Amino acid sequence: MAVEIVVLIPVLFMFTLFVVAGGRYVSARADADSTARDAARAASQAHTRGDAEDAVRTAIHDGLRSTRDCQPTGLSGDFVSGGTAVVRLDCTVSYKDLGLLGIPGSIAVTAEGHAPIDTYRSTR
Repeated sequence: MAVEIVVLIPVLFMFTLFVVAGGRYVSARADADSTARDAARAASQAHTRGDAEDAVRTAIHDGLRSTRDCQPTGLSGDFVSGGTAVVRLDCTVSYKDLGLLGIPGSIAVTAEGHAPIDTYRSTR
């Protein structure tokens, strides 16, 4: 009985670390996707490109947890009536404290949000 427990405990510990690693990735991916979507939507409601860039910064600051390491690549797309606002985020998921699994130190996550700009909305 003792031998089985000695063999089983490390296996269960590794499985637990694997679940934690998967949870981190899924959580970071969901945060990045929703923040990029919200930032694109905020940008699509602005009247000028400068206001749209400010709205993107605010949405990203409000939408991401302080533990996330994400860098916006800015606002792109056609910022005209009937165009599309596009926001892209490049994030990093850290696995440094899960070294026993052999996973590299971090994994990159990229998210992109698109939002149409209303055809009848004035833009400058």
